[in-house]
Amino acid sequence: MSIEVEARFEDLVMARAPALLRLGLMLTGNLADAEDLVQITLLQAHRHHAQLVEMDAEQARTELFALINLAARPPGATPVAAPNTDTRLATSFEQQQYAERR
Repeated sequence: MSIEVEARFEDLVMARAPALLRLGLMLTGNLADAEDLVQITLLQAHRHHAQLVEMDAEQARTELFALINLAARPPGATPVAAPNTDTRLATSFEQQQYAERR
């Protein structure tokens, strides 16, 4: 993993963390839970950070928002994707969560 890719991921996180925290607050209604949700989201995003930093800014934002929404859902909830939304990372995250529950 290159230093440049890590630096680009860090820049992405710094740029999107405030919006993720706001969304986490809307989803949980609680600052502590929202912070936990953001941390889970960023851990999942880091697993695919090389792909994430290659996306344009809007697609990366979409992927991060999809990940936080997936992380906030109760286990077993059915995902609902917005039309024309490419959620490759979210789908991978969802498959991993399913495998961990089995």
